[in-house]
Amino acid sequence: MAFTNILVIYFLMYGIKSMMPDCPFRIGFTNGLMSESMIIWFGIMLAWNLCRKRGTGK
Repeated sequence: MAFTNILVIYFLMYGIKSMMPDCPFRIGFTNGLMSESMIIWFGIMLAWNLCRKRGTGK
């Protein structure tokens, strides 16, 4: 579960941001990096919990 750490996702997205050209989208992308990382993290946790419940038959 360590790969789902919010900071790991944040730094991956920060790396993507550094490869983008200077444009208005990059500024908006940069402003929302932490909240986007948290949304991705919550989505991963939701999918993991749903798959885990389905696997146990509960």
